[in-house]
Order: sequence, then C-alpha cells, then structure tokens
Amino acid sequence: MNRDGIYHLPEGSKETTFCYDDSLPALPLPKLEHTLKRYLESLKPFGTAQELEASKKVIEEFRTGIGGKLHALLEEKAKHEKNWSVPIPALFSKMKSSLVFVLALVALSSASPFGFPKRVVRSVSQETLDLAFDSIVEIYRTVERTYPAELVQEIVHEILENDGAFNFTPELRAKLDEKRVELKQNMMDAQEQIITGGEPLPEVILEKIRLYLDYSVGTLLDLTPFQLMEEITKEVLKNGGSFAFSDEILVLLEESKVAYKDGMKRLLDYEFEVFEDLIELDDDLRQKIYVAVEYMIDRTYDAIPWELLEDTVYYILENDGSVQLSEELVERIETNKDELREKLRDALDYVDDLLNGKFDPEPL
Repeated sequence: MNRDGIYHLPEGSKETTFCYDDSLPALPLPKLEHTLKRYLESLKPFGTAQELEASKKVIEEFRTGIGGKLHALLEEKAKHEKNWSVPIPALFSKMKSSLVFVLALVALSSASPFGFPKRVVRSVSQETLDLAFDSIVEIYRTVERTYPAELVQEIVHEILENDGAFNFTPELRAKLDEKRVELKQNMMDAQEQIITGGEPLPEVILEKIRLYLDYSVGTLLDLTPFQLMEEITKEVLKNGGSFAFSDEILVLLEESKVAYKDGMKRLLDYEFEVFEDLIELDDDLRQKIYVAVEYMIDRTYDAIPWELLEDTVYYILENDGSVQLSEELVERIETNKDELREKLRDALDYVDDLLNGKFDPEPL
C-alpha cells in the first residue's frame, strides 16, 4: 500500500469519520423478488434438481408470507430514513420478555424471519432468560420509584389507625388511584425499553408491543391480591405483629396462587394471539410454557421472605408506625434481594432445561 496516498485529517480538524453522512444519498432498497431470485441462483451450484424445487417452494412461501410483510416494513421505513436497515433478528430476539415472570414471549426466542415463512420454535435461548431476569428486577425497581417514602408512610399510618383495614380516606384514595395510573405507564415504559433495547422500530411492531404491554400490565395490576393483603394485615396486627397465620389465611394464600396462575394463562394466550403472525408454536412447546409459568409462580410464592416481613412489622409497630427502618433491617432487605436474584436464576435454569427438552414436564 502506498501510504503517501492516504488522506490524513489535519491536526485540530473538526471533520470526523461520519460527519458527511447526511449529504450522502439514501441507501437503496432492493426489491424482494430480485433478492429472492439472486438467492435461488446462488443455490444452483450446490443443490440437486429435487432440492432446488423444494427451495423454490420455500422461497415462494416466504415471499407471499412473512417475507412480504417484513419487506413492507422496510419500504415504510425507507420513506422516512436514509438508512432503512433494521436489525430484524436482534429485534425478534429482544421481543422475548414477558411482563410478569417474563416467560410469555419466551417461546419466541432465537426467532429469525429469514429462511422460513413462519418459524416453528422449540427451544429458548439464554438471552431470553437474561431478559426475563432483567424484566422481573425492573418491575420491583419501578414500583419503588413510583411510590415515594412519604406516601408509603401515609399508607402505613392509615392502615394502623384502621387496625389493618384498607379503609383509606378519600384524599389518600385519590392519591393511590393516581399512582396506579402512573405505575401502569411507568411499567409499560420500562418493559418497552427492555424489549426494544431502545432501538427505533417499525410502527407496526411497536403497535403490537404496546398493545401487549397495555393488556399485560393491566392484568398484572388486576391480579394483585389486595383483599388477601388486607386480611393478612388485619390478622398480623391483631396478633401484635406475628406471622403465625390462621388456617383461613393459609387457604386464602393457596386460592390467591391458583387465581394468579389462571390469570397468567389468560395472559399467555393473549400474547400468543398478538404475535401469532410472527412465530408459530407447536403444541408441545406451548404446553411447556404453561408449565414453566406455573413453576415460576410456585417458586415466587415459596420465596416470600415471611420472617423478614415479620421482623419489619415488629420494628414499625415498636416505632409508632415509622417506615424509617434500622440499618440492620435495610441491610437484611438488600441481602434478601440478592438471595431472591439467585433463586430466580435457579428457577430460570430449570425453565431453560424444561423448554430445551432436557426433561418432560408433568401434565397440568
């Protein structure tokens, strides 16, 4: 190479590598038919006549199916942006987090629209499980951000004044109603950020994601067992802070878990419906997803830190309802968060083995 012919920017120059990108012409978008024709031509030196005929059928199904839909998205993007390229495979691999235990879209892992008109998925990637973990953690963070300490203190004081009953004053009830709307939007925004990775996506895809998130977050909030929480609070306060639950409370806990599983199954079915034009699930994997979600719900209930909650309630009662916890309790709470993360990882490892066929699930 003749290095004398290399152009060097003078020292102190304000020019950069991509500073003239805006002056370049728009990236041309090839026609789908032309691309598929060239693809078929590239196969001819390597395939038998029979194999090429089979390839032609697959290519035509792709052209008239998902391929045509995806190309239409690229055409729409090309009307408004110079660089129409969309990281399609990355997009579909990111659209794998479900809101709750983030296994609703788990079946769509490692999906790519290229190669088949509608891909049948039978396994789940580690990337999907990582997204599941991130999404669950983000739910808790979003709740913490939405409800400031002053509001939590106000809630606790009114609950104590009413012996555990959730009979809030109209003023506090109005605040809580506003917070519910805010929480739903905050959770939707947080989940959309995780799913899309902050990348600009075609409007058609975003509409699907937002449609799903609106339903799923609303379902999550509706499934929150406030009546059970109220009954537990009344009994705990009646017993001076003890979490030695009565048989009635234990029955309510089991009923709550059953209701939550039913609600999650409805959410899964809705998600499969929303994204059915992108990925096809076989019956075997669909059943495994149902089992995986039930397993995650069971493990979540098992992981409830009752002893820590009991000690926290004792501390609040001893300090006239103050939610300013001691350093020791705060440290225990942080340690418990780390333990919960590890338990979640273990549960997701089980789910990974289940969905990847390392063992067969027990029938529901």
